[in-house]
Amino acid sequence: MPELHVYSQLMSKIPETSQPLLRVLPRDDPDLVEHILDAYAREELQRLNDELKERKRVLEEKLAELHERLKELEELKARLEAKRRRLENERADLQGRISSLEETLDNRQAFRLSLAVLQQDISQLGDNNAENVTDASRNDDSHEEAADE
Repeated sequence: MPELHVYSQLMSKIPETSQPLLRVLPRDDPDLVEHILDAYAREELQRLNDELKERKRVLEEKLAELHERLKELEELKARLEAKRRRLENERADLQGRISSLEETLDNRQAFRLSLAVLQQDISQLGDNNAENVTDASRNDDSHEEAADE
């Protein structure tokens, strides 16, 4: 019964999907069984190698796609960084211009305020001058009246 023992060992090592194949093997000719199993093992090994090669090919394709995508992302990152620097420079320029305009506005407002004060002073001087002219005119009239008397 050593053939049965060999058969049991083989059954335990063969995947379940292939075990129905072993059930049809002749149990009385161990050399034939070994030959058939060697052929099966070679075919299975070749199938696994082919499957491995296919998986490797697919993985290499995916890796190449990922490298390409990484390259695109790095280029995009570089463009975005350049744009960020450009926008930062524009922002700094605009802040400088805003500060300059604010200073100009402050100067204009100060000038307008000074001008308003001067206009008010001139207006008061004009009013005072008009009062002085009126007073002088009254004085002249009163001097003339006094001289006439």
